[in-house]
Amino acid sequence: MGEWRGYFKNVNVGLLRDKAVSTVLSLFLTHYLKDGCRMLDLRIDSRTRTLFVEVLPAGEKEPIAFEVLDYAFVEENGKAYLSFGRIKVSREWLERVIETAFPDKRLPLPDKTPAALLKTIME
Repeated sequence: MGEWRGYFKNVNVGLLRDKAVSTVLSLFLTHYLKDGCRMLDLRIDSRTRTLFVEVLPAGEKEPIAFEVLDYAFVEENGKAYLSFGRIKVSREWLERVIETAFPDKRLPLPDKTPAALLKTIME
């Protein structure tokens, strides 16, 4: 009866969780961005607190990659935010726009985003 327990000994639960959350978040963002972008890739590494997103904007031939470093989910006054240490973008000009537009290094998330749940799952 206990033989099956050894099978799961080498399973990386954090990696499995990251893949599951990446899939769910990708579905959400695909719906949220459907009119302006096509989601190509989304990966989360909760161990390094890194979020990688690659999208193909409508009318563009080349995708844009975003790497969110040192992310955290924050909730203030009922509003959810994605805070970050840095966002690297495959387009230098867009990285500069993000730095200028978000000097406090946090992106507001859509209303009713469950920041507490995201924090529990992804951190």
